[in-house]
Amino acid sequence: MKYLSEQEIIKINRYVIHKYSPSEPVGVIHSTALNMIVETPKQNVFGKELYPGVIEKSAFIFKSIIQKHVFINGNKRTAFLALNMFLNMNGYKLNVDKVEAVSFTVKVATESLTDKEINTWIGTHTEKMI
Repeated sequence: MKYLSEQEIIKINRYVIHKYSPSEPVGVIHSTALNMIVETPKQNVFGKELYPGVIEKSAFIFKSIIQKHVFINGNKRTAFLALNMFLNMNGYKLNVDKVEAVSFTVKVATESLTDKEINTWIGTHTEKMI
């Protein structure tokens, strides 16, 4: 399993800010939360992975970046690109149109979706790359 580093997620955030809203400030607000987001998917509890599969790990990263509000700006955009990048790094691709991607990302930010609901949405829109 390949994992995103803190630096890679920070680079994603810088990219989305510079590309889509260059007048917004760039930076990390909660470095400890960012560290937790990077390290938690790797954890084992009593010999079992806390997040056992690619979908579960990617969902945790996606949801956490959005809900922990790690960055000054661009958290939802960063979360979506981090989700996509994590899946790609591990041999999967997200298959969703822009409208649905934006809608679901906003839903994660504004509603109390369960981990299962987020996992299901990501799993439904993900396919193994050949």
